[in-house]
Amino acid sequence: MRLFLILFISLHLTSCEEKIIITDDIKTFTKFPKEVKIELKKLVKYKFGNIRQIIATDSTLIIKNHDHHGGKNYNLRNYSLRTSKFSTPYLRRVKAQKKL
Repeated sequence: MRLFLILFISLHLTSCEEKIIITDDIKTFTKFPKEVKIELKKLVKYKFGNIRQIIATDSTLIIKNHDHHGGKNYNLRNYSLRTSKFSTPYLRRVKAQKKL
């Protein structure tokens, strides 16, 4: 099997007609043309438990909540980037029923 692979690779390499040509036209650089530093800032203080996931749609952030002990018991809440307000929570969390 090893002999077959060596034979196959060598035949393939010798049958190539186009060769790689390195020219002086290749441009290289050591620094990007424009470098911008990103400053992160807090968008809003979230007081409804712990955020598990954020989904961005248009100007709304859909926030999936991870709140087991906060008493809210809701999974989703929207945050509007236009109005900077939270929606009322929706999709109530339901505890799994025990099987008998």
